[in-house]
Amino acid sequence: ALTDDLVFAGLPGGDEVLAAVGGQDTSGAFLAALDDPAPERRRRAVEVVGRWTRTPARRDAVAPRLARALDDPDPGVREAAALGLERLGSAGASLEAVRPALLRALDDESPAVRAASV
Repeated sequence: ALTDDLVFAGLPGGDEVLAAVGGQDTSGAFLAALDDPAPERRRRAVEVVGRWTRTPARRDAVAPRLARALDDPDPGVREAAALGLERLGSAGASLEAVRPALLRALDDESPAVRAASV
C-alpha cells in the first residue's frame, strides 16, 4: 500500500507527503506502527514521529510515545527514539517529557543509544 511504502521508507516528513497525496490525516497510521511486531517497522515509525516538530501540541503529544520507545527491546528503535526526543526538545517540546527520558537513555546498554541521547 502507498501508506506502507512511504511510512516505512523512512522519509523525513513522510506524513506530510501522505497527507498531500491522500488528502487525509495519516498520523494514526504512524502512531499505530509504533507498536508493530516488526522492529524495522517500529524503528521507521519512530523516525517519522520524531520529526513531528512543527506545532507545540504535536510535539508534546508524541514526546511520551517516543519516551516509551526507549524501552523497546530493539536497540535501533531505542536509538531512533533518543534522536527523535532530542529533535523534539530542540524544537521546543516540553522539557518535562523529554529530559527524564533522555537522561534514562544515557544508561542504555547500547553505545548508539547512549550517543544519541547526548
